[in-house]
Amino acid sequence: MTQRLGEIGQKRYEHGIWSIAYSIIGDFESPSLSELLELLREVKVHESGWPPWWVPTRDQIKPYAYEGVIECLIAEPEHDRFSDGAYSDFWRASREGKLFLLRGYQDDSSDARQRGVQPGTVFDFVLPIWRVGECLLHAHRLAIRLADRSVSVLIRFAWDGLANRVLSNWACPRRVLFHARRCYQNTVTSELLIPASNIIDQLPEAVKEVTNPLYEAFDFFDMPLDVIREELEKMRGKRE
Repeated sequence: MTQRLGEIGQKRYEHGIWSIAYSIIGDFESPSLSELLELLREVKVHESGWPPWWVPTRDQIKPYAYEGVIECLIAEPEHDRFSDGAYSDFWRASREGKLFLLRGYQDDSSDARQRGVQPGTVFDFVLPIWRVGECLLHAHRLAIRLADRSVSVLIRFAWDGLANRVLSNWACPRRVLFHARRCYQNTVTSELLIPASNIIDQLPEAVKEVTNPLYEAFDFFDMPLDVIREELEKMRGKRE
């Protein structure tokens, strides 16, 4: 990764990160970097208020060309919001339809600390539904714009820094947890290969498949599909 990320990342992401990489699988004409950047602007949607692969325009945080790809590091020491790992994205996008993004946990953010949450101790059990859902929707929109409905998306999620965290509803208190569930491993990964044309209609099932390994790591928790469906409807309704 870029040297810029290494310079700021160790402290900013000291409690852990989640990351996502996806590739568009199929035949399509590779755009130029400038065309790809414009596509990323066009497919951005504020599903949860902080979109993945956001394309800022301010000089200090706007995307830049780096070794044949587009990179963006949204991080500023002097800015309250962008000095927080939960709002400090690093992302890359290539002309071949390969994208990557990493971000700190909202559970370790200043917002959580204001609610009495200590960094590195909890993991809200609803937020992953929103994050995975909006990333899948982003992949769908970009795939359809780059190619057509015949392409597929290979997507991989990783959650790092999970050991000894306990499931919580601190960010979504409307959802009740009845038992304390702890994670004993530090990293969980999950992959999904799905036709781009199926993502919209099968979004709850896709999110369920991706997040199953994550939730099971917390004392075998099984997130009900109905909850996933309701949360995705709430997420998508927020922008309408």
